[in-house]
Amino acid sequence: MHRRVRRGQVPIDADIDLHGMRQHEARAALSRFILARAARGNRTVLVITGKGLKKTGYGAISEQGVLRHLLPRWLNEADLKPFIAGWEVSARHHGGEGAFYVRLRVPKS
Repeated sequence: MHRRVRRGQVPIDADIDLHGMRQHEARAALSRFILARAARGNRTVLVITGKGLKKTGYGAISEQGVLRHLLPRWLNEADLKPFIAGWEVSARHHGGEGAFYVRLRVPKS
């Protein structure tokens, strides 16, 4: 999927930027977004979490990325899992390690 999205063969139907939100705000926004997009029949969405890089001084960088690490857990929770077909880190031009492609399930008729 990564390669196909990067080449433009799979369109990104929508995106959400969680970057800069608190955990509870980001979790609520993600849930609303996924449910709305699944209801619309969207298949591929981009979730931007940010990389969460923090400078610790003297040019050293410590990786904190709380939202980035929580996203997979949230996507596996009972309320969202039925709507999720898979996810992976995005290509560099879509945010690289600071964003994820999330594939939504096709609704059953």
